[in-house]
Amino acid sequence: MISDIKRYHIAIDNLEESIYLNSISDTFMQEWLSYKKDVSLINRLMFHSSITIEQFVVNLKKDTNLHFNMHALEDIKEETKRVYDLSKGALDKLDNLYNFYRAKVDEKMNKNVYYLTLLSGIFLPLTLLTGFFGMNTGGLPYTDDPIGTWKVVGISIVLEIIFFLPFILQNFKKIKRFP
Repeated sequence: MISDIKRYHIAIDNLEESIYLNSISDTFMQEWLSYKKDVSLINRLMFHSSITIEQFVVNLKKDTNLHFNMHALEDIKEETKRVYDLSKGALDKLDNLYNFYRAKVDEKMNKNVYYLTLLSGIFLPLTLLTGFFGMNTGGLPYTDDPIGTWKVVGISIVLEIIFFLPFILQNFKKIKRFP
């Protein structure tokens, strides 16, 4: 049983190494779930086995008619405790690995949301101006002016600058760091 749990430790170490090297496979979650399920089963089995063996040894010591090799039973009890401890360590490592994986996935998601926010920020004022000047009503500003289109483009550029100026000033260090 120890060799089985050691194989799981090696597989978990390989999975951990892949995530630290940013070579996360598409099947990461399936592998993680499989290891988590198997190691959890081993952990539960060893927990209940160690309790059962301990109770057996206690009851065996009470009964003087039975002659068992107590050292062998103590060895079995120690072996199940060792496998239980190894499986508990593997479960802890799997939990930490999952937390690290979630942090990486969340970081990617935040980056995507950031880019979508920038894109929305660029097109929001432009959409507002397009909607306003695209109305089919009379009396709109610059409709009779020969350079009215250029004035509207100028207003759009000024509004974009006004909109992005606080954002740029707030994130100046980040922008400076990433040219």
